[in-house]
Amino acid sequence: MDLKIFDDVAGVGGVDDGTDAEVHAGVQGLSFEPSLLGRKVRSSARSKLALGTAAPTQTWSVVARGMLTGKIIHHVSQYHTDVKFMSSTPVAGFRLVVRSQKGVIVTVELRAPMTADLVWANVMRPRIPLVYLDLNTIIYIARTLRGDTNVPQGYADLYEAALLAKAEQRAMFPLSGQHQWEILKIADPKQRGVLADILEALSDYNYLLGRTVIAELELEAGMAKIMGEDISARSFALVRPTFGQEFGFVGGMKIRNSAGGDASDAIRAQMTDAEFFALMATMNYQMEHDMLRGPSDEDLAALRTDPSYRPEAALESQEDRVRWELDTVRVLNEHPKWRRGRLRDAVGAREFVHEWIDMFTRMRMDRTRDGKPDFDSSDEQMRAFMGSMPHAQVAISIKTRYHKDPLHKWTVNDIVDIDAMSVAYAYCEAVFPDKAMRAALQHSKELRAIETFVPRRPAELAEWLTALPRVTAPDLWLPHPLPRSAG
Repeated sequence: MDLKIFDDVAGVGGVDDGTDAEVHAGVQGLSFEPSLLGRKVRSSARSKLALGTAAPTQTWSVVARGMLTGKIIHHVSQYHTDVKFMSSTPVAGFRLVVRSQKGVIVTVELRAPMTADLVWANVMRPRIPLVYLDLNTIIYIARTLRGDTNVPQGYADLYEAALLAKAEQRAMFPLSGQHQWEILKIADPKQRGVLADILEALSDYNYLLGRTVIAELELEAGMAKIMGEDISARSFALVRPTFGQEFGFVGGMKIRNSAGGDASDAIRAQMTDAEFFALMATMNYQMEHDMLRGPSDEDLAALRTDPSYRPEAALESQEDRVRWELDTVRVLNEHPKWRRGRLRDAVGAREFVHEWIDMFTRMRMDRTRDGKPDFDSSDEQMRAFMGSMPHAQVAISIKTRYHKDPLHKWTVNDIVDIDAMSVAYAYCEAVFPDKAMRAALQHSKELRAIETFVPRRPAELAEWLTALPRVTAPDLWLPHPLPRSAG
């Protein structure tokens, strides 16, 4: 495939048109015509480049047969001189931006709007509706229960309606890893405990799959659809009663001996089956109880003596993602036409590059290792593949809404909320977010096809919950999404 340099501004990469940039030889995965090696070119030149076939590495990114392979370097803002390339024929809507001051970095622009035919993660779930309440709702409920009169009306009735719907198995109220994240930011163990008590009463510690697990399942389902593969036998549970569900962990508490081995069988031999099961149930409950509430002040002091205890590492990861969104702000401010026009395309391309390109590449390489055909899709199939990932499309829509405002102040809380809502909106029947998140969801017309209920006030959700009918065999599990008549 030939690539040629072109001179229009690429909205995703933030490239300065007409900038001189030196083209280097020997870059892994890219080969250049001899006439270009070691010389400087202008972005308006019409010289041709030949795309190499080197295997993807962890440093460079290569486009081959219409698909991205390899890894994109994330911190693109440190690179300032660029050469821009575009395939002589469209390649699945990708636009390449090769940056060459300190290395070669590829970013993309992807024309892949949300498709009408969404491809869901291969998950099984209860046949009763799932309802996601963000932590702001739980805080308002807690304040109402302690008699705070400055809380908006309706939260006491909402809590009562939710508990009744849960008790009658007309709805389930799962948690997410983001609930844990937000609770653990609260310094006072007593305040954490009050919120955790409410969440426990509503959820029984049932958690949704985390977004990285959902993303991998959506990618797998999309590949399987295009390749004509049946993956129905490899379904996952959408909700399970353990915090490990956030990471896709299977299994509960195990008893370890002093050597670190599994001592469960040895303990079981010393008691009846009933006693052993009761012991394990108690231990599992205590583990879930403690994980949601976080450490006491005394436990935290002891944990801090262990060098491996670094909860700050998770915050650093989220702050890196905030920096990426701030870099998107920079790009859009430098090229405001993108904010006025195809903003969702630009945000969607950057989302795929920053969040999912590594996973996509690994899954393609895993297919080859396992003897499966390469995911060699057509341009149209690739566009449909990217546009059919439900949770990813929700995240893109929310971020697009936020990026419309050049003055939006991006924070870690934004990232955490978007992570939670991208899964909850796609895989629950109702969500109750804060005002800003609700506006982003409701103003994203493309998301209305998912038909998730997003109430404005607590009274609306309480009324919706009260009207939910009892269902036959509420413990029966079905593939997601539920038939509309069931939700």
